Amino acid sequence: MRNLYEPCDSLASMVEDLSRNPFADLLPDGIIVSDKNLQVVYINGRALKMLHTAQETELDKPCFEVLQSEVCDHCPFRLKTGRGEATDHFDVDVMTRDGEILACCMHTTPITDANGTILGYVDSFREMGQVRNVLKEQEMLLELYNHEKEKATRLINSIGDGVFTVGKDMRIRSFSPRIEELTGWSESQVLGQPCSKILRGQDECSEQECPVLGILRGGLEVRNHRHPILTMGGESIPISITTAPVLDQEGEVIGAMGIIRDIRELEGLKKELASRYSYSEMIGKSPKMETIFELIERIADTKTPVLVQGESGTGKELIARAVHFKSTRADKPFVKINCSALPDPLLESELFGYEKGAFTGATKRKPGKFKVADGGTVFLDEIGDTSPAFQAKLLRVLQDQEFEPLGGTQTEKVDVRILAASNRNLREEVAKGNFREDLYYRICVVPIYLPPLRERREDIPLLMTHFLNRIARQYPERHVGKISISSAATRLLIDYDWPGNIRQLENTIERAYLCSESGLIDVTGLPRQILQQKDMNDQSAPGDEKKDEDLSLVFRYKDPALVLEVLRKYRGNRTLAARALGISRTTLWRRIKEIEQKSLA
Repeated sequence: MRNLYEPCDSLASMVEDLSRNPFADLLPDGIIVSDKNLQVVYINGRALKMLHTAQETELDKPCFEVLQSEVCDHCPFRLKTGRGEATDHFDVDVMTRDGEILACCMHTTPITDANGTILGYVDSFREMGQVRNVLKEQEMLLELYNHEKEKATRLINSIGDGVFTVGKDMRIRSFSPRIEELTGWSESQVLGQPCSKILRGQDECSEQECPVLGILRGGLEVRNHRHPILTMGGESIPISITTAPVLDQEGEVIGAMGIIRDIRELEGLKKELASRYSYSEMIGKSPKMETIFELIERIADTKTPVLVQGESGTGKELIARAVHFKSTRADKPFVKINCSALPDPLLESELFGYEKGAFTGATKRKPGKFKVADGGTVFLDEIGDTSPAFQAKLLRVLQDQEFEPLGGTQTEKVDVRILAASNRNLREEVAKGNFREDLYYRICVVPIYLPPLRERREDIPLLMTHFLNRIARQYPERHVGKISISSAATRLLIDYDWPGNIRQLENTIERAYLCSESGLIDVTGLPRQILQQKDMNDQSAPGDEKKDEDLSLVFRYKDPALVLEVLRKYRGNRTLAARALGISRTTLWRRIKEIEQKSLA
């Protein structure tokens, strides 16, 4: 439709365009077009409806007869003035053909040609009731906006995360109280400052490093990105930042919003967890354990599958956790599944997940352990107890890092490291046909054999002390002051073969601690099977009356002078000397060789 307020070639052509265009009658305003002599040449449907009249009765009349308003007596466009300026909106009463008075808001504009010559006039008017409704609606929208803005501000100020916004110039536009509290900067101090002053503490940062710059340049959002933030005192605090673009009404990026979370506590917990599953929980100074620790250091940062084998209770899960928490995957999930605890169908659904309706009771989709562990580590405990049928399905996952959930048709890919453990000798199981050979070589790229406790007796005193201290912290009310283990009880614990290994030793120490009535755990607090064990060597030797004193050497067997002293004490009897030192004959023999080599050097 022609713009009524632009210059036109002739008034007749404008009126013709208006008459042929149906949208003119749908306008909310009444429109009356007059020629330069103020004779009405066009009136739209809305004006006819408001005035309760018909077009054929109003055309060619003077406009003041059509509008019938008191303002017509002092019309802004009196012919004698020749004024050609539009009026502001003004209030006017208009009389309908039924004698009803309508309070209206009117606007009058001249129609000119390209040279500015007046061709006619346009009067547009609307009932004040409509205007009041529009104004009321605007007031309500403004009130709603302010209310929502207030609610948003309250929400931002109440959450534990901090929120800030920046413009396209990377300068801070807002700064929530939580960030003020975290950094020590007030909003007034940082408004208009580059965000790098807070996020980096320097003037510039690269696009790869800056989570905000990516939003402004390409709309690239980041989620839970670890980044430092600088306090007013110069301290660098680790935070997690999530960013999102700020858009205008046309959807154009005009800035960025950042949501930050203080992760100092989380970082502390991660370090605590990592230290818990490094070597602090794996007590041992024996050569076999030191070799295992060195191997873990070498393979931790690789994707190589590891198979941990050893008797029940030797600590295979601790080895697996140490490998995970010393790797670059330490901040990703460590997912353990006990393969011996579930039948094949349940094991398959646990590992691979299932789709809704895959079987009776599958009312919703459930991701499997492999999906949950994506980016991290899956620990398959007691993998030797799985069936050959399940082993075939597991082999594909290990080879291709992909699987299909039960009842699904889409293949899912994952990035997981496989750590496996078994208390069986899997090589023997392969020979018997109980375990797939191809799967064995897939999971046993790096084998770790965890020795039973009877093969590392020199570690038993260290483990006893560790468990005793931990149990004392767990039950501080049970004993006042430090509790110790008598030398006689220590000797029995070192000589015992420990079929349940470390797990059995820990349970034995806990039982003895809880049953002890004094600050000393004696032989009376030990289980019957340990008290009834057969003495492997009934020989007596000079100095047995000072056996308690000799047992104190258990903790210091690496001292060459003490080793030689014990050998002299037992007249070269390596069996008795090894027992007094709390080590095996093999370890004593190796220690003697080391002492001889050092003396020859």
